[in-house]
Amino acid sequence: MAEATTTPPSPAPPPAPLTLDVTQYADAVNNAFYNQTVSVIATSSGSDVDLAMKGSMMVWDQDHLAYWERGLNETLAAIRANPRVAVLVRPKGAPPMRFYGAARVVEDAAEREAVYQRVIPEEQGRDPEKKGLAVLIRVDRIRQGPQTVKR
Repeated sequence: MAEATTTPPSPAPPPAPLTLDVTQYADAVNNAFYNQTVSVIATSSGSDVDLAMKGSMMVWDQDHLAYWERGLNETLAAIRANPRVAVLVRPKGAPPMRFYGAARVVEDAAEREAVYQRVIPEEQGRDPEKKGLAVLIRVDRIRQGPQTVKR
């Protein structure tokens, strides 16, 4: 009887190199709420740190993330004191994505409305009177697994 030989499994191919075009992450970020994954923003006012889940986090364009800030509490105060933020998105079956950059509250009324119109309906329903604020985050660095790409 011949002895069966086993071939060790081939190692998984390395992930594709990261690029700083944020739009390549749109599916994971924009659908995090629907995929029952979490988007978390980390902020620091300089004297304290804060973490907050954001169901409205979205890829805005190739350079920015955006979200609707309806809490108007610690996260907003921290962004106004220190615009440096980190956003964590953990899609199912993939390494977590970390986006690092500078956040700003949108002052322009048309741009603010444009962000609100792209917010998922579930989050719009939590602020139908549009009392919240739009926030844009210019992404300067992305980290996923062992890979990092910077501007």
